[in-house]
Amino acid sequence: MSISGPDILKKRILFVDDEMNVLNGLRRSLRARREEWQMLFVTSGEEALDCLREKPCQVVVSDMRMPGINGIELLERIQLEYPDTVRIVLSGYSDHEMILRTVGPAHQYLVKPCDPVRLTEVIRRALNLRHLLASDDLRAMVSSLDSLPSMPATYVELINELENEEASAESLAAIISRDVAMTAETLKLTNSAYFGLPSEVIDIRRAIAYLGFETIKSITLIAGIYGRQRPCKKTAATLEDLCRHSIGIGEMAKKIALHEGRDQTTAAQAGCAAALCHVGTLVLLANWPDKFLEAARLADNGIVSIYEAERMIFGSSHIELGAYLLGLWGFADPVVEAVAYHHEPGKSGYSEINLLTYVYIAQILPRIIKQAAKGEALDMDSHLDMDYITRIGAADKLDSWCGIVSRLTENE
Repeated sequence: MSISGPDILKKRILFVDDEMNVLNGLRRSLRARREEWQMLFVTSGEEALDCLREKPCQVVVSDMRMPGINGIELLERIQLEYPDTVRIVLSGYSDHEMILRTVGPAHQYLVKPCDPVRLTEVIRRALNLRHLLASDDLRAMVSSLDSLPSMPATYVELINELENEEASAESLAAIISRDVAMTAETLKLTNSAYFGLPSEVIDIRRAIAYLGFETIKSITLIAGIYGRQRPCKKTAATLEDLCRHSIGIGEMAKKIALHEGRDQTTAAQAGCAAALCHVGTLVLLANWPDKFLEAARLADNGIVSIYEAERMIFGSSHIELGAYLLGLWGFADPVVEAVAYHHEPGKSGYSEINLLTYVYIAQILPRIIKQAAKGEALDMDSHLDMDYITRIGAADKLDSWCGIVSRLTENE
């Protein structure tokens, strides 16, 4: 299979399904995409691997139940050999345990029959997210991740609580909500297309209520997504501080959104985005602890900000890493955008108060207020992007937002 001419510039999308009728249907429904994608259609995992050996693809969309190499085995091979490839399951298979096994090797799960518009959006979004990372090595590392690091103590506590006959959705939510990695993984699975929920779930207690205890147990024991990566000793304290900080700013963002009259759903989404805005830092901590600590030392010396230091050392920062990962997992666009611009809101182009505003304010104001509590001047201009604040018409709201953050900070 040689490639020449304009196809060299096209993104390669590989579809794998043992039913030719399904492939023909996909070929017809996606015909309009031929100008932008080079689409390949094969009927087995073996053929898919042959295609990838000839030339890697940017995205692979695979069925699960196939003779020979099944979908899970195929995606696991791709994850190992072609970690830069986005992996999507498109299946009508409904065995619960098999679905849970895709949590690691698959980035997203789509249910047959899938609306062509929805499938196109998922593929396009995955391709667009690739550009968030300037470094090929970093992009490959993020794409190959199947779990995020969790605090060992939290993991043990969750397992023990799952074995407790008196465990409740509230008790499990209290444990999971203290850990940003567990929060991200639980919401990722709950909002996958497999469960077919009518609306996005952004509250951990509701997620547990939907999934049920046995599913949560399966996630921890079968998929192993919560305990697969352990932070090294030198970064364990940093990880714990990060988790506490993330959950705290999540609460602040939610409170600020409610104060602004936003509904509960929007406020919860703001809290979710704020709590997850440092997911990229977890990736750095888990994979390059020494380099991360080097970046942290640069930031502590006041030479540059933490995200600037990360870009100097890694080529990208926790901002791009976090946005890429959450987008790859299918989180809503407003959440991904809030994470992508939470340190640099002026680059977003927004001219009104929105989800990003609540996340940005929640993570910046506590720092300013704590400095003021130490006797330093309450200097907004040197910490906040005042051009952005003015552009969205929020300058006259800063005093009331400071009051909210001050009250929450006092309770820490």
